[in-house]
Amino acid sequence: MYRIMVVDDELYVVNSLVGLLKEAAELDLEVYKANSALEALDWLRRTKIDMVLTDISMPGMDGHELQKQIIQYWPRCKVIFLTGYNDASFIKSAFRHQAVDYVLKTDGDKAILAAVEKAIQAIEGEMEVSGLLMKAEEQINAMHALMQRDFITELLLGDRRILNGLGTYLSDLNIPLIAEKPVLPFIGRVDAWKKDFNASDKALMLYAIQNIALETFADSIICFSAMLDHSHVIWFVQPQAKESVLSVNDDIELQKRLSSFVHGSLDTIQTRSNLFLKLRVSFVSAQSLVAWSDIPPKVEALKKLFHRGFGFDHELLLVEGEALDNPSIGDNPEIQMQLKKMDTLSLCLESGNEPDFFSVFDEMMMLGDPSREETPIRMAIYFRLSSLFAPYLTWEELAGIVQFERFGSWEEVSARFRNLAKLIFEKRQLEAEHQSSSLVTRIQRFIQTNLDCDLSLTRIGEEVALNPFYLSRIYKQITGHTLSERIMAARLEKAKAYLGETNLKIQEIASKVGFESPAYFTRFFKRTTGVTPQEYRQMFKK
Repeated sequence: MYRIMVVDDELYVVNSLVGLLKEAAELDLEVYKANSALEALDWLRRTKIDMVLTDISMPGMDGHELQKQIIQYWPRCKVIFLTGYNDASFIKSAFRHQAVDYVLKTDGDKAILAAVEKAIQAIEGEMEVSGLLMKAEEQINAMHALMQRDFITELLLGDRRILNGLGTYLSDLNIPLIAEKPVLPFIGRVDAWKKDFNASDKALMLYAIQNIALETFADSIICFSAMLDHSHVIWFVQPQAKESVLSVNDDIELQKRLSSFVHGSLDTIQTRSNLFLKLRVSFVSAQSLVAWSDIPPKVEALKKLFHRGFGFDHELLLVEGEALDNPSIGDNPEIQMQLKKMDTLSLCLESGNEPDFFSVFDEMMMLGDPSREETPIRMAIYFRLSSLFAPYLTWEELAGIVQFERFGSWEEVSARFRNLAKLIFEKRQLEAEHQSSSLVTRIQRFIQTNLDCDLSLTRIGEEVALNPFYLSRIYKQITGHTLSERIMAARLEKAKAYLGETNLKIQEIASKVGFESPAYFTRFFKRTTGVTPQEYRQMFKK
């Protein structure tokens, strides 16, 4: 799904174009509207926009000035100019500022839809998987990356030596970050690897994901990334330094814009990783920039967000915030710091991947089989598993269930750990079901009480504090229906009630249930029910 915004100072033009785009279901668009450049800028600050269809001649800020602002927020956004003037100077100016197309209002609906399709093709054609992999192969051969990875490892362990000499380390390792400025960290996780992938294949793909991120950010920010392990990549980003930043308030605004830009770009990185690399990738991000000294505990807190998938173990897209600040387990960053080497089992527990967990678990228990007479291996497995499960024992439901020092045979050790894991997976499932039910209830209540208001994915996402693309995906996974289907069904149901129970005019009903125009409402109603609103009212009264 792509997001397109229609901008025009004439309301009837905006509503007509919004109706046209919404009815073009094959384009799979999330449509936004603005009646001025200033209103459009407000949307651009709140959410990522892929395409803008804008009039050139508008009072105040015109289309050309608006485009310059659009590029500041979303450099890859495609702009289509729509105007009533067939003026060569307009056209020349439009394309000089990197417009993707120019359409006359007199050209009709087909020309407008063709321009939108052209913009979509431009977005999809900007990246080639072969180029990504070629860059990845060049990077993987660079030993410099290993030194940078070691630096990140020591930084995340809170090594004071690294923090005290941060500027020198960044310079010596060619890391393009500024030691005196805070950073925004976010983490990506490959949710599942193909079975035939070896270590080199995984490293190559992780580098490719990093290159996708760099291409997506398009030199708009300062960015550095490194692999944490065979499945995780961490990014640190900072805003580009600007001469116009003269005050503390300017710097704060720049940081806010960076956070909005990064959070809005994560779904693009996720989509492109799936499209070009055939990999499902999850992302968790800090909400705002943090000081370098606060990076270790912040990263551990971010890792906890991978637990918060509403029952789904892949393609998470979460930003740290109040809606996610109630962890379902009683652990803490200090405990998590001790679990770094339990990569596979820890990943399975956090993502709810029960089959893979027990597959690996059984392999580990076989290594400790008493017939092998290798006591040190059994001790290592025992204490590593004890460390893995230790944070979960702070759950009230699990307290006292397992007494490690009372284990007898190796078979009993295996059985106790297995039972504990099953309890954890069962509790996670119950929590996920509760969270999912609560989320759906909140969304549907908001829709029902705001039918005549903005019900875009962005607005609903703001209401429930979730990324709009992630929200759209998990709502469909939970309910089996898209949010758009739910919204239109609610509008139809309310419209039927108005038609049957009131004497409101058709245009009044259309407005009350959130349609841009009576004509669009009538077309939708007839397409859905087989009759016009007037015919339905007559049938109901009979």
